[in-house]
Amino acid sequence: MKNWTENNTIENVLESKLGYELLSFITYYSGKSIEELKKIYLLPLPLKAYKLISKLSGIEFNRQLIRWIIEKLNKEDRFPFEMLEKLDFEKKWWKEGIIYHIFVPSFFDSNDDGYGDLKGIIKQFEYLLSLNISAILLSPIFDSPMYDAGYDISDHYEINPKLGTKEDLKELIVLCKQHNIKLILTFPMNQTSEKNSWFLEVTESNRDPEKANKYKDYYINKDMPNNWLSHYSASAWRYERIPKSYFLHLKSNHQPDINWHNPELRKEMILAMKYWQDFGIDGFFLESSGIMVKDENYPDGNRILTNLTGITGIEHYTYQYELLTYLEEIYQELKKDNSEFLIIADNQRMHSNYNKLISGDATLRSDLGLSYLQFENPGERRFASVDLSLYHLSNTWFKMQKLVDNSFWPVLFCEDPKHTRIVSRITQNKYFRTQIAKLLSMLQLTAKGTPIVYQGQELGQVNASFHDIEQIRDIESQNKYEELNKNPEIFDQTDSFEKIIRGSRDHARIPLAWNNSKNNGFSKNEKTWIDAFADPGMTIEDQRNDSHSVLNFYRNLISMRTHFTTLIYGSLFIINNENKNMLRYLRYDNEHAFYIEINLTDDQLNTMGLDKKTIQRLIDVYDLDLKMPQDSEQIVLLGNYPDRSQQELVKNSPLRAFEAFIVKIY
Repeated sequence: MKNWTENNTIENVLESKLGYELLSFITYYSGKSIEELKKIYLLPLPLKAYKLISKLSGIEFNRQLIRWIIEKLNKEDRFPFEMLEKLDFEKKWWKEGIIYHIFVPSFFDSNDDGYGDLKGIIKQFEYLLSLNISAILLSPIFDSPMYDAGYDISDHYEINPKLGTKEDLKELIVLCKQHNIKLILTFPMNQTSEKNSWFLEVTESNRDPEKANKYKDYYINKDMPNNWLSHYSASAWRYERIPKSYFLHLKSNHQPDINWHNPELRKEMILAMKYWQDFGIDGFFLESSGIMVKDENYPDGNRILTNLTGITGIEHYTYQYELLTYLEEIYQELKKDNSEFLIIADNQRMHSNYNKLISGDATLRSDLGLSYLQFENPGERRFASVDLSLYHLSNTWFKMQKLVDNSFWPVLFCEDPKHTRIVSRITQNKYFRTQIAKLLSMLQLTAKGTPIVYQGQELGQVNASFHDIEQIRDIESQNKYEELNKNPEIFDQTDSFEKIIRGSRDHARIPLAWNNSKNNGFSKNEKTWIDAFADPGMTIEDQRNDSHSVLNFYRNLISMRTHFTTLIYGSLFIINNENKNMLRYLRYDNEHAFYIEINLTDDQLNTMGLDKKTIQRLIDVYDLDLKMPQDSEQIVLLGNYPDRSQQELVKNSPLRAFEAFIVKIY
């Protein structure tokens, strides 16, 4: 085992897989690339020269941050990167299919109480079948007071009555099995609700002392708090008069964090998972698993990382080696009787080496892992970010695809219930709404990995036009608004609202637009749990019979991907990796080859195409196992500008703003 000290160099750290990961983490939040630290004049510098490293690289380090890096590296033997080799590649249903992510409260209201529900999914099941999806991922449906949209669970064994019953879930499971569709549940891993019986046993005045002692250790509690901040603003600690302790909550103060170092707690959580597995579901998304394990010493957070991330203490609950062991325990229990049961880990904003350590066939920890690096440009935060770079999004996805081996398989997603709508992130110009929505589907469904499509994404849904804080239901946004208003000399209420609305999760949570009737056809109730916003011309009813709609573009691409397995398992080759304006890549195998060309900007460029001479050069220079096409004519199969589809591709013809198309080479 290597003994790491301040005398080790930047080059030494970069040569370590864990070290590379830690420096990637720091440079990403600094708004830089890891390449900045690979400069020849930086590589020989020892870590103790952190002031000089900071000056030369523009990436700030201090002694505390260097100590954190060294401390992690001295535990590197507990991160078994070398054990990820796998001799054979296995085809799996979760590698081949499309997962459709439903935010249950906003999908469809079957009983007109203003809330979407499980019966609503059953009632609209024909729509799901029309998308040709392979699996459905549900947002949390367990019993909850709904302070945080169901991510605060009060009872792991019951269904939230607002969303339905166990009988409803059983009916949905049966319906899914009849149509060979898998059903995946979201299982929050980091916290429970304050209304959970475990927490109530600890904090209520009439508590049973024996139970109180047991369940107190189910949660993270200290006599005195450290300086950690909640992700939802303010201190991450809440004081309870009974039992005179501070309890950690990385999210809202209604959601105490559970203590995964406690073996009894782990056993309880696994039992709850096994219950629903036996109930008939096909998989779990282990939400917030990436932050569920904390450094048991609970040291104060680093000033530099606080400035970079806006969260104090984040370095002490990321890259925790114990997480690997706890995920292995879960994996073994859930897989021992059903190897086809899907486990999706939540890898937060971790980078390539760690993602491969958490997720993949050889890890025995999870099958797939969600990484959120694509959601923000490096160095930006959700509530303060500007337009998202299409180059950053595509480059992040393709970096993951380059890591594909016999174990690791990436997940491709750009929307979920926790981020704003992707089309609105790319541009505020509504003229390009349809083109961008189709471009993103082209990128997502022709790249290598498992696509997760979030409800409304297939319609090109954009951010809602909220105009008042009273419309906001997201507790994170509400807390940030209150925090900003505590500084009236910096923000007035208008500024505060504009700031929080930029990143509010509620944009992704408004009701799905079914038609142009009251509440967009979501509910007949006078009032819905969150406002529904009219979207003329873009509802499901509007788009269903429009051959050029975003919805039918998705359907066509999904059908193409299903028909041509080349678009699933075929090789990927990026032709112009460093071009920030245009993306060109190939998907190919012995049977078929496809060429995709995408304009990543709102400027007009010229098409490049792929003639026989270029194909031959690629074969010769890169030793690609490509065939030469018999026909020199290139016909566009599908393009996001309708007049391009089924037409011959003419080289150097205009490639319009955000244009994307796919050509079948052979």
